[in-house]
Amino acid sequence: MPFADPRYAYYAPLGVLVTMYPTVAGSARTGAQMLAGLLLGIALGTAGTALTSLGLAPVGAIAFVAGIGVLFAGVRMLGPGKSWVAIAGLFVLLIGGGGDVGEFSVSYLVDVGFGVIVGVAANLLLFPPLYLTEAGRRLSELRGQVSDRMSAMADSLTAPMKDDVALADQARQLTTTLDAVREEVHEADESRKTNPRGRRRLAEDELNYRRLRALERTVFLVWELGDGLDRLSTDDAPRDSLATAIRDVADLVASPPDAEDSLDRLRRASDSVDALVSDLDVRAGGRASSIRIDLMVVDCLHRIMDASRPFVREPTEGGADR
Repeated sequence: MPFADPRYAYYAPLGVLVTMYPTVAGSARTGAQMLAGLLLGIALGTAGTALTSLGLAPVGAIAFVAGIGVLFAGVRMLGPGKSWVAIAGLFVLLIGGGGDVGEFSVSYLVDVGFGVIVGVAANLLLFPPLYLTEAGRRLSELRGQVSDRMSAMADSLTAPMKDDVALADQARQLTTTLDAVREEVHEADESRKTNPRGRRRLAEDELNYRRLRALERTVFLVWELGDGLDRLSTDDAPRDSLATAIRDVADLVASPPDAEDSLDRLRRASDSVDALVSDLDVRAGGRASSIRIDLMVVDCLHRIMDASRPFVREPTEGGADR
């Protein structure tokens, strides 16, 4: 390597290793952050060497470099490079402190920089992976869990005993899955950036994000629905029509995007919710239902349907539209 001492060439593969992230964009970003951390560390180590030349005891210089390096470790903008500030500073101080600070610093930076370039190039050229299909599969798993959660709510209305523990466990699992799926969708989007094959799959990436936003809303509404059911006086509530409405809406949530029967599922869910509203009105003495908890439950079901509506297949040209 030009400008680099061969004695420090082992830093080049180190630069490759620390930048080999699952995505091209992640490798490039990590490489840049690492180089920024190295530059700060080299400057810090050079300052520590200068202090020793002015009479500061070596242990004092080490404490100075380590202390300032730890402070830089709190700078989030540096990302993974923040941990390299103190390391690089100590390397420059201890290895380069024998009189070849400039030579070591340049060799260190050049070799690691070359390794970063190799790492990013390897990720770019050696068939970089795309995680869009995996993200879509995980979204489908989350959709199924949301639907199962709603079906369990419906079963709890007609079962002899309401299994609160099982429902609470399912709710916690639903939230955990949502957090994991959100992270995977973001990672899939990052894998598409700077990927030569990613341009052809922009529509798939956008669909994943639309599905994620819809499921985030749905998960929140399912929690609201569960809270409403807990406060609903099920002794007086129309249990059968309420359970049917929840099951039909859950069936709509379980429908894959643009499924052939998705429009039928939407209509069936809408009819069931309308029937529930009618039963609630009858229970209210023929007046428009004005019971707050009743309205909350119905509103949650309507909003869950609205979140699923964009993924319903539109009726074909000239097709029957009931």
